[in-house]
Amino acid sequence: MSFGRGETRVTIGERIRVARQRQGVTQGQLGAQMARPRSAAAVSDLERGNTKLSITDLQDIATITGQPVSWFLQDEALFEQLAALEHIRWSDWQRYVHSCCVKLTNGSLAIPGNMVERWERLMSTPYELLSERDKQQDRNEVMRYWKLVTNEGRLT
Repeated sequence: MSFGRGETRVTIGERIRVARQRQGVTQGQLGAQMARPRSAAAVSDLERGNTKLSITDLQDIATITGQPVSWFLQDEALFEQLAALEHIRWSDWQRYVHSCCVKLTNGSLAIPGNMVERWERLMSTPYELLSERDKQQDRNEVMRYWKLVTNEGRLT
């Protein structure tokens, strides 16, 4: 089994270079430690995405560099979409909190006692012990991520 074409190979190759450099290993040293030894030039080709990478080679590189195979296969676009979605979630939460609070003359916010009590109760309650209503609110938040995580869609 071989990995990638074009951009995907380059991304994995860039990660190979980063992992190798973090370990302080030269291209020649990395290639020599692989089960199927490679020259420094061959490792350079892998890092630039100029050659296909087998799963066996990727497993060797992961072992030598101390990185899990999954680290080399990260999806940067998905990561950025999740970060953008997290910012939207955080912004929505801040709008909600601000709408529950009283703005003081010095610009700070005072949280009403009933909200403090509710939020402290929720923070100290394990999910399985939440009310169905509170669980549903958490499920609704998860749905914001679900399509991205299950690859059913992209952030719009």
